[in-house]
Amino acid sequence: MNALFSITSLLMVSGIALAYKSGAPVGVCDSMIPEHGVDPKDTPSPYTISVDKTNIKPGGSVTLKITGTKGHKFKGFFVQARNSTNHIVNGTFGKVAGAKVIDCPPGNKNAVTHINPDEKTTISLPWTAPQGYNGPFHFLTTVVKDGEVFWVHQKSPTVKVQ
Repeated sequence: MNALFSITSLLMVSGIALAYKSGAPVGVCDSMIPEHGVDPKDTPSPYTISVDKTNIKPGGSVTLKITGTKGHKFKGFFVQARNSTNHIVNGTFGKVAGAKVIDCPPGNKNAVTHINPDEKTTISLPWTAPQGYNGPFHFLTTVVKDGEVFWVHQKSPTVKVQ
């Protein structure tokens, strides 16, 4: 009986540790919450979410940067641009080493996630606004320290497209 409990426990812990090692699936597009079997942290995050510009034109680009403070590293992330009513802004993320772009319905290339569980101290993610969009938005970010420790809905500074 103890052996069965030990094997079951090991499999459960392994599943958490290996969860989404190649990036978040499309199924988390709405909630942005990893399905790691634990709740997100509600403490202040040790990661900063910054942008290189706060004003761009339609079709213009901005770069989002996720950085661990005081040496904090992270293994995963998931990012989308959202407007003030929390709807996805269908701009596009560019290609970056260590990341892959995914399609969150109804758009294309409108979210980005990690491709491996390697520890990272920072990553920069370029995003291009759609031609027909005018208005403010922010990036919503989920940052995963490990399979059991993560923060969701971290907001970047607001970016205005005009």
